[in-house]
Amino acid sequence: MIILEQPNDNIFSFILVYGIISKKTIKIEKFKKNNFITSFLNLIEKITVNTKYEIKENFVFYPGDIYGGKHIHDCLVYNISMYIIPLLILAPFTKKEMQITFTGITNNRQTSIDMIRLAYLKVLKDFGVENIEIKILKRGFEPEGKGEVFFRCGNVEFLNNIEKSREEKLIKIRGMVVGSKINSSIPHSLIELIKDGVTNFTENVKVYTDLRTSTSSGPSPGYQLILYAEGKKTFYFSEELGDERLCSSLVTKAIGDLIKSIKNSESYDVKVLPLVFTFLALTSHNVSEIRIRKIGEDCKIILNYLKIFFSYRYSFKREEKNKIINSFGNGYRNIYRTIK
Repeated sequence: MIILEQPNDNIFSFILVYGIISKKTIKIEKFKKNNFITSFLNLIEKITVNTKYEIKENFVFYPGDIYGGKHIHDCLVYNISMYIIPLLILAPFTKKEMQITFTGITNNRQTSIDMIRLAYLKVLKDFGVENIEIKILKRGFEPEGKGEVFFRCGNVEFLNNIEKSREEKLIKIRGMVVGSKINSSIPHSLIELIKDGVTNFTENVKVYTDLRTSTSSGPSPGYQLILYAEGKKTFYFSEELGDERLCSSLVTKAIGDLIKSIKNSESYDVKVLPLVFTFLALTSHNVSEIRIRKIGEDCKIILNYLKIFFSYRYSFKREEKNKIINSFGNGYRNIYRTIK
């Protein structure tokens, strides 16, 4: 049994996933339950078999077997991404292909479902998980949400090792304006401001729109600006939710955040490193290599949990402002996958 202190909700969901994969019982002392925890535990019960837990003064989690399958899950007042990000770890190791339709918020000030689709799925594909998709059936802005997202992921036998130790130049910058029930002048203004603001970095700039009507969105109006910069094998991003600010202020903030992500990142955007390191811990015993510049506080916590659950080992060598990480996976294999 692994005894832990209660972390924040996002890391709590990672811990449950680690317990399921490692088959280790978890105990969290002086546990405080909330609606997200209850909802996420309900989702875990749907996609696993024989998972059990007790919630009293302490929380005890007895992991079951990963199954997958087809399900529907209501995310209540929470961002759908809070559920999908930890599922990205479990989904490749199911017995049956995971297919889940989520309802809830798709866009607020947390990671949007658009960035999960554009950035996080690229991480899975790097590790050999190719049969995966996210479809935004209905867009749901806060506060009322009522968006709908279809998530599907095929299973694999194991994760591939990766080698991303070389420095890369940016090739292109892309923008995306997503919205629901907004004046058409807003996306037009944002598009022009984005193009004017990023052409100093590269001339390869394109901006797309995804504007939904009442039939393909929830009741709340809203819009969001998404920026991402790509190299041949690298990807960095930023996003800003529309509010009372002028369009020019919104674009300036998004560009500033994108520049910050580029400066703080190398092989992967620093924001996806918790997912990247989790997969690195589960690859074969062969060495994987990635280049990093900075590790955020949440990622430091995740690295500690990876050591606790999987005895994860890595080393690094400094290279000017960067570090080259040599990672040694634990050789995890999908024991539930049916051999065809």
